[in-house]
Amino acid sequence: MNATELLRPSELVARWGVVLVHFLWQGTVVAALLALALRALRGATARARYAAACLALATMVALPIATFVILPSDHGVHLGSGAWATNHGVANGILASGFPERLDSWTSGWRWETWVVLPWSIGVLGFAIRLAGGWWHAQRLRVRDTVPAHPWLGERFEILARRLGLGRIVRIRESTRVAVPVVIGWLRPLVLFPVGLAAGITPEEVDALLLHELAHIRRHDFAVNLVQRLVETVLFYHPAVW
Repeated sequence: MNATELLRPSELVARWGVVLVHFLWQGTVVAALLALALRALRGATARARYAAACLALATMVALPIATFVILPSDHGVHLGSGAWATNHGVANGILASGFPERLDSWTSGWRWETWVVLPWSIGVLGFAIRLAGGWWHAQRLRVRDTVPAHPWLGERFEILARRLGLGRIVRIRESTRVAVPVVIGWLRPLVLFPVGLAAGITPEEVDALLLHELAHIRRHDFAVNLVQRLVETVLFYHPAVW
């Protein structure tokens, strides 16, 4: 198959439909291997288990791409409207009961892969809207109902950030909209600390909370979480991804 044929919308849809079907077994295999790896790593550090899970997630991203590239040109079976009506009694019954004939002409020539890609596209759109809503909410948290951190809290935060070797600028503010400390952002990370929380716990507990959030920043967890959400959006239909 030459490049021109591969770039045809119908061919792209057909190939992607086959990729989505193949990922059903591929994702299951990756999940099974990860389960075995985590079982073998029960006595290992949390970092090792975390790395294994990240590797499995990266593999789930790579497999559909690789499958799309290596698929042969005769990967699909064409199912026009006649074949659909002949092989599917339910569709025959619906069309015979007065279903608009324009649907039959509109779907004439569709491959079976199209019927896979169509609901997948709707699902991706729904999860993408949810992801965008979460991002919008996070951006609102950055600016709404926040105040500069108490000088003592800000000083402890800077000391701990230097102790962890964080060379980039990391900011902290107090917020009335969070119940627990959270990190927002990757390139410009911001720690939101609940207003008044530091006054109700010991300095050692404050340090533990701050170190926990700074560790998230040092490990780039916000970026990893974003990638995870994107993968879940595209491959939402497979339970192993979740």
